[in-house]
Amino acid sequence: MKMRQRGEAALIRSAGRGAIAPIAETCCSWLPAVAALAEPRGDALRVLDFGGGIGETYFSLAGMLPVGRRLDFVIVERSGVCRLGRDLLENEAGVTFRPDVPQRERFDVVYCASVLHYIEDWTGLLGRLIATEAEYLLFVDLPAADNEPFVSAQNYYGERIPVHFWNLHAFVAEVEARGYRLMLKARYRTPPTEAVRTPSVEDFPPQYRLDYFAQLLFRRGAPAGVR
Repeated sequence: MKMRQRGEAALIRSAGRGAIAPIAETCCSWLPAVAALAEPRGDALRVLDFGGGIGETYFSLAGMLPVGRRLDFVIVERSGVCRLGRDLLENEAGVTFRPDVPQRERFDVVYCASVLHYIEDWTGLLGRLIATEAEYLLFVDLPAADNEPFVSAQNYYGERIPVHFWNLHAFVAEVEARGYRLMLKARYRTPPTEAVRTPSVEDFPPQYRLDYFAQLLFRRGAPAGVR
């Protein structure tokens, strides 16, 4: 009886007209799996983490990769965070901090988690990230669903900063127009241990309410993926 109920529940959650079915949900970043499968161009796997904070993702990923797998992990952050990171992690050879996306450098994986929607000129940033010619682009906790695209505002330490909300199909089309293809998609549920993300949209008009945030994996020059 329980098996039947579970099957019926799976059928219900796999149905619907949304871009991503409710059953396709995860609370885990795909970065470790992508890093494990990526083929480094050089001696080390090069990962660019835009908005990566003080390096928690670096330590997590480094601890999961097998011994001997070299990791060159570059975090792009605000200048103050970069100074703090360099001070705290001065003995960590595998991680460096930069105040902007490195120019004329190539990476194997570009990683953006819970950050792109806060960038006012996000298309300009997307262009700089793609200029690194990374094999994979991974966006996690991205506010992109079946809603109409719009821009809201959030109070951030006394300032009002823009917050972008995308239509998922339109966001995918923007990335694919730049030479990448969608390989994997899922609804992303923020783990309870993480900080609260962007503002609630419950009070917005129906066409602007997101039912979910997304995790999207793109590959450079790959055959067209499924949307």
